Amino acid sequence: MTQTGPTILTLDPKRQAETKTYFFDLTNLLVQGEVISTVGSSALPSPTDLIVSNPQVNGGLVGVLLSGGTAGVFYTITGSFTTSLGQRLEPTFVVQVVP
Repeated sequence: MTQTGPTILTLDPKRQAETKTYFFDLTNLLVQGEVISTVGSSALPSPTDLIVSNPQVNGGLVGVLLSGGTAGVFYTITGSFTTSLGQRLEPTFVVQVVP
């Protein structure tokens, strides 16, 4: 299975003062038995004050901790996931930071 186009997901807004875990379900991009093996990410605009950390993986579910950010800014987070079958997936997530 290969990804045929960009995957863009809009996340619930994050309050500026909160540190919050967001979970992404990527199972629809995987074949049966395939799992996420490595996780990376980048955030824009750059330089960014939105911190993406603490990746957690459970099969096709990926969780990341988001903290910081500037109120009113929409951040684009691009994931970089490698799977157990060699796929490289790069879905994009958009989150707005609110006061």
